[in-house]
Amino acid sequence: LRPLAGLTISTNPSPAAGRALLGRAAGVRAFRRLRPVSMAALLVLAALLAAHALAAQLPVGHICPSADGEDLCGSMRAESLTWWAQVHDKVFYPPAASMLELSQDIADYYHAVGHPSALTDEIKAHRVGGGGHHHIFYLPEGPSMLKLPSAAGRRSGFSSLVQLQQGAVLGEWPAYNMKPGYENPLSPEAQDLERRAVLEPTPIRFKALLEEVVRLGADNVTTRSYNNSKASKAAQEFLQDKFLEFGLSSCLDKFTFEGNELANVIAVVPGTTRPDESLLMVAHYDSRPFSGPAPGAEDNGSGVAAMLLAAQAVAKHKLRPERNIVFAAVAGEEKGLVGSEHLVERLQSGNAEFRSLTEAGPPKKLGACWTSGSFLEQRRRRRRVGYQTALVFDEVGWVSPKRSSFSVNLETQDADKNLQALEHLAHANVDHNNGGMHVEHNSRPYGSDHQSFLTKNESAILIINGNDGDYPHYHSSGDTIDNINFEYGSQVTRMAIGGMMRIASVRA
Repeated sequence: LRPLAGLTISTNPSPAAGRALLGRAAGVRAFRRLRPVSMAALLVLAALLAAHALAAQLPVGHICPSADGEDLCGSMRAESLTWWAQVHDKVFYPPAASMLELSQDIADYYHAVGHPSALTDEIKAHRVGGGGHHHIFYLPEGPSMLKLPSAAGRRSGFSSLVQLQQGAVLGEWPAYNMKPGYENPLSPEAQDLERRAVLEPTPIRFKALLEEVVRLGADNVTTRSYNNSKASKAAQEFLQDKFLEFGLSSCLDKFTFEGNELANVIAVVPGTTRPDESLLMVAHYDSRPFSGPAPGAEDNGSGVAAMLLAAQAVAKHKLRPERNIVFAAVAGEEKGLVGSEHLVERLQSGNAEFRSLTEAGPPKKLGACWTSGSFLEQRRRRRRVGYQTALVFDEVGWVSPKRSSFSVNLETQDADKNLQALEHLAHANVDHNNGGMHVEHNSRPYGSDHQSFLTKNESAILIINGNDGDYPHYHSSGDTIDNINFEYGSQVTRMAIGGMMRIASVRA
């Protein structure tokens, strides 16, 4: 979508806007006919006016392609407007001065990103425009007027509110533009090691691991729901067994939520020269629905399979990273990112020492991570963990039928702390997938475990398939393995392994 300067747009207001204008006029006429009356009558009138205000919408025009290639539709030209914002093929612009429900000041309008299903009645009361995942809110007293859920899942959470900008063009996530002059930071020998390591995640291996994940459950029910204690323990046991099979020690980062005993399952490959710095490879292992069958193949068995394949590649090729590589299968994402929030709080509470999991000797399955003398022991008198970033896998197996090729969304804030990792991932995709996977970038993150890191000022990138909001079996018992494209999942994992090795500064 290109900017609208010099273009003509339709100025037909939406039906909702028309109804709001009629309602406003009716309210004003009623007010003018009033004589001194009771307070009850005034309260009734105020309620009527408030109801009309809630229905108000910004006027909207449409972009209409013409035969000569110009986007023309209607009679008002974009440059004649004091401000406008484009959402997909719609153009929102200031209301008429006579429309009392909304102001003409663009500073009173804010934008957020979130799935349409996350719009509650309270949130809708402030929404005056938008389309798809983009929402425009009227908040004349500032963003404190509306509390949007951020610690929530993909279809129940929102990005942060930002003030709407003149000429904003909001639509599908744009292609990620790689910076010129990029060079792989690894030595020639380590680059050769990277080329061998990324061959590990084949479609056959991706499928085999995912089949094991979706079979997990308890009492003959396939589920990994956080509120099924037997199923949660079975998933934790499976994850620790897998790390042990790969030759990695692991531990349980235990916590309690709503009376449920939960645990993140963690394994570490220690850094050789920067033990206070870490790269986390994160995937939530819980699934939905909360009752009955919940195989969770796409959400998030696919992410668990990708994370485990990365761990297997590290262990098999005996990679020696300068920074720690921490593999974290987190619990409770589906109940509000509780596992990743718990992990971030632990990591930020003091300097984490990766001791018991990294000691010499055979790999082992440990209990609690945080007891005295064990893995991740907190030294509160020392400084907090240094450089830290997270690559978060969530829904990396489904291919949208709307796409002509594979696509992956790398989602994070456009902040300096995230840009280098973005570059490593995007270039690793080019190097190892022969350009067969399109990389796009949403800079307004929402609705997954990366938010637990970003809201605590840590670097994090969500890796998620394109058009994730269209997956038809989201949080249903129909989220089965036959919806997964194993070649696609293996390509995502190859990209992630290449990026991981560069971010962690692996030595040959």
